[in-house]
Amino acid sequence: MRFDIWVRWELDTIRQFMKVLLPYIENLAKDAATESNTGLHSDGSLSKHEIFLGTRRIVLNAVLYELNSLIEYSLLALVSRTLSPTKRFTSGAMGEFRSVLVNAVEREYGIQLLTLPGYQLVDELREAVNSLKHRGGLDLAEPDSMGIPVLTHAEVSQQKAESYLEAVQDFLLSLWEIVAPRQPLTGNDS
Repeated sequence: MRFDIWVRWELDTIRQFMKVLLPYIENLAKDAATESNTGLHSDGSLSKHEIFLGTRRIVLNAVLYELNSLIEYSLLALVSRTLSPTKRFTSGAMGEFRSVLVNAVEREYGIQLLTLPGYQLVDELREAVNSLKHRGGLDLAEPDSMGIPVLTHAEVSQQKAESYLEAVQDFLLSLWEIVAPRQPLTGNDS
């Protein structure tokens, strides 16, 4: 299967996931709010409204995770084109950090990924996913002008998820246009 077709299929599935689930969950949350079922209950449990708001957050997080996974798998697939069949998609190859994959794609195909459309948002997406996955969405940014570290939170909104989705599409399809007709420069097993 061609890479560009597969990418479009994956992104269409993610779009549909958001299109169907987000309005559904928002309607459930709105219905719960009109029933005055908001906030915390006296026993400390969450109201239906709060649960649906949390569910919406999980859906948006899932979209970000899927988009990030698509980027990492795509980079791995492109790097794997340069490896011998015995090394492709082995646990060693699949366990590489994104920076290693980026460096390998850049080296093997003679391109700089940061020059491709969407790269900045794709890198921002990676940071947001790592923040969500490892730090509950929190980031300790560089200290401000007074030397006090500023705590920030990864932005997870429908609008941001949609912008990440478009950036991932632009990035991966631009990358494919460049690498599809090319053979890797070295073709070695490194």
